[in-house]
Amino acid sequence: MIVLGDEVKTAIQAQQAVVALESTIFSTFGLPSPFNAEALQMCLSAVRRSGAVPALTAVLDGVIWAGVPEQLHERVLGATVKVAARALAGTARRTIRTPSRRTTTLTSKSSFGTRTSMASTRPTSRR
Repeated sequence: MIVLGDEVKTAIQAQQAVVALESTIFSTFGLPSPFNAEALQMCLSAVRRSGAVPALTAVLDGVIWAGVPEQLHERVLGATVKVAARALAGTARRTIRTPSRRTTTLTSKSSFGTRTSMASTRPTSRR
């Protein structure tokens, strides 16, 4: 299942620009605390200043998020498991039509908070 954050959903409906932010860099895998939280805030602010809506991507409780809500950012910042596209094989499959009319299958099997890799951010952002 892919969940769009409210702000991302609204932006897509209004045909506004949305920028997918891969979450690994904001975890302790990417940067140590508190620098990861500072980097996340700087990136969110930079995207907003450019007129776009940021969409932090992550897998939380087995759900692929595009636009993780602010109240869940701490889980992303403290996550200790990384999920790449190849690791998303498993149980809950969802087929997505991309703008080029190709199909992408995304899956989710994680039941814990994880960050996404670049490889899994791209298909998630195409949703």
